[in-house]
Amino acid sequence: MHSEEVEIDPALVRRLVDDQFPRWAGLPIAPVPTGTVNAIFRLGQDMVVRLPRIHWWADDLDREMEVLPKLAGQVRLLIPEPLARGCPGRGYPFAWAVYRWIPGQPWTDDLIQDKAQAARDLAAFVASLRAVDPTGPPSRRGQPLSMQDRQTRDAIAAFGDELDAATVTALWDEASGLPPWEGTPMWLHGDLMPTNILLDQGRIVAVLDFGLAGVGDPAADMLPAWCLFSKAERSVYRDHVGMDESTWLRGRGWALSVALQLVPYYAETAPRFAEIGRRMLTEVLQDARV
Repeated sequence: MHSEEVEIDPALVRRLVDDQFPRWAGLPIAPVPTGTVNAIFRLGQDMVVRLPRIHWWADDLDREMEVLPKLAGQVRLLIPEPLARGCPGRGYPFAWAVYRWIPGQPWTDDLIQDKAQAARDLAAFVASLRAVDPTGPPSRRGQPLSMQDRQTRDAIAAFGDELDAATVTALWDEASGLPPWEGTPMWLHGDLMPTNILLDQGRIVAVLDFGLAGVGDPAADMLPAWCLFSKAERSVYRDHVGMDESTWLRGRGWALSVALQLVPYYAETAPRFAEIGRRMLTEVLQDARV
């Protein structure tokens, strides 16, 4: 899915686990078909191994190992529990980690029993995250939206004639020109996309992948309003997430920027993720016309 991606297969994971954690040697290893910047493998029945695929995302694992213990027990949904940190070895160049397995399935619309309830549940998680003492590393998506300007405009250009560039550029100009967050930095997840929301029996049970988590402007955690929900549930999410108008609109700007970058990047290599971007872009544009 990426240039310079490291080749990772079950045999490599077997060697790494057996070398570095002999107490788990021999446990079955099976790939989990999810994620883009990390390869995921189930280890036995109760654990999961996460290995970064590419060097420019490899530091996110260290971020997780730092922030997850700070957040444990303080948020409204389950979050990953790190069990061990592995080192480079056997030709694999990055740190990697073992976590406790959380049963469930990544978000898809057909698995949700009640989308309005899902909006309330996720908003409660975001609110509980913001309530944690804001002592932690800065989030890359907690910085001013204007810092995404070059990447966003490049992505608009990459669409070519497929996109009404003038309309989208005007919407981006409006969002990126909003006053930046001036309040106390807050915790945010930063990547509340469908693949990072875990469901069980039709309800949200866990939030995964804290590689972008940290403190800063909470606007990026408005993302679910456009990547998970349509108009009715978006209103529920907004009512329960409890943020001001400017933060909500900066959040829509983040959704626009992320969507624009997802589609051209993953169009050929991971169509599912490109489709998530297209859906988000559609929801943002429809919402902006209301």
